[in-house]
Amino acid sequence: MDVAQSPGADPKVRDALLLAAGFGGLAMCLTLVFLGMRSVMDIGGACASGRAYVPVQSCPEGAAPALFLGILGGLGFGALGLVAGGRVGGVWPGVLLLVGWSGLFASLGWNFLEYGLLSPPEGQRLVWGWIIPGIVFEAMAVVPILLVASAARRGRGRARLRAAGREMTRVGNVRRPGSDAVTPAVPGARTVTRDEGGTEGGATERDAS
Repeated sequence: MDVAQSPGADPKVRDALLLAAGFGGLAMCLTLVFLGMRSVMDIGGACASGRAYVPVQSCPEGAAPALFLGILGGLGFGALGLVAGGRVGGVWPGVLLLVGWSGLFASLGWNFLEYGLLSPPEGQRLVWGWIIPGIVFEAMAVVPILLVASAARRGRGRARLRAAGREMTRVGNVRRPGSDAVTPAVPGARTVTRDEGGTEGGATERDAS
């Protein structure tokens, strides 16, 4: 019988392997889409085949299967990684989504920028129809990374503040010699005293400064 993993428990080997397979398969599919797109852009960015009325330029061999398998396989491996990452726990599902999203748009955006700006077709200087999508795609890849990094930095800052607050609270509680009263080292804080029988006495306002 499968037992749900408690937080902090070591992940099952099977789930860890499935997560690794999700990452690896996703990377492979992104590579297929990247290479398939480049093969089409090598011939001008448009192609078709199969019927008499399509353009004369036929698609490079293997381009269509690469794009089809890359897109469909990326969805499948992404789903596999998300399920396995949820079982492993931690940040893995979010990392997988970030890698898939940013990897896809960064790679396709680079193709647009390279063929439109760095290596335009012969006889053309700049291809703005490719440059603009390239800039948009790169922004779509980079902005989520910046947002995640900023959120992680804020989270670490809040964790440090909470730890510092707990430490100050622990150190700030001063016990008076020969008394059961604990005097917080905070001006205006309440001081609670106990009698010999352990019963709480009246709470009084005390300035510990």
